[in-house]
Amino acid sequence: MSGNHISQHLNSKSNLIYISPTQKVSSVLIFSLSLAFNDIRNTLVFVTILSCIFTFVFLSVDSLNYVLKRMYVVIPFILFALLLPFISKGGPQIGTFVSFPIYKNGVFEMLNILTKSLAGVAMAISLTATTSQFDIVKSLEKLRMPKVLVAILSFAIRYITVYSSEFHRVRQSMRSRGFKNRGPKDSATLAYAGSAMLIRGFERGEKVYQAMISRGFDGDLYINTQDWDRSSLLNFLCLITLGVNLMGFIL
Repeated sequence: MSGNHISQHLNSKSNLIYISPTQKVSSVLIFSLSLAFNDIRNTLVFVTILSCIFTFVFLSVDSLNYVLKRMYVVIPFILFALLLPFISKGGPQIGTFVSFPIYKNGVFEMLNILTKSLAGVAMAISLTATTSQFDIVKSLEKLRMPKVLVAILSFAIRYITVYSSEFHRVRQSMRSRGFKNRGPKDSATLAYAGSAMLIRGFERGEKVYQAMISRGFDGDLYINTQDWDRSSLLNFLCLITLGVNLMGFIL
């Protein structure tokens, strides 16, 4: 089987872990665009797209708990969506809740935001569960995304972990010196630590940039690649999604 080395951070029990990252990324892009350009009023098309998306999710993870534990990022969208039936006044009033009127268009908008945000976050979690970050970046490059964007994403992924470890070192150093955050009076110390990290990060970025230029960096990222399997089921899901989009456009 292809895929000789699999990151320990990935979901190794998934059915899609050995599938081509480019195929998975392109599938997620198709699902995302289809979801964005349709809404819940077009029921058949919308439900079919959601079915394809959640089939992809089920193939990507061995347990739904893996996805549900990471869905906290969608909470702000949920809180906002729950207000829409009361503040979006388009369409007829269909009821009341504690003397607040509920409007039909607001209910549709709420369902749209809830389903799209939940499905979108579930797709992102499922993709990262079976595909390493640098494989995703390499896939975007193969899909002819702008080189500048690919380079920015690659550096951002790399330096998120660098700055995270730097932050933990600074915090551990402050704790070892007896520092305790006692409220506003310690804000100056925290601001100083934050500015020191910012300056150190800027200096590190300058050094890395100069080192890359001296080694002939021309904007292309050379990431090791390997042979991958392809999924006929994933192709089938994409064809269904494209087909129902075409049907919805014609009808």
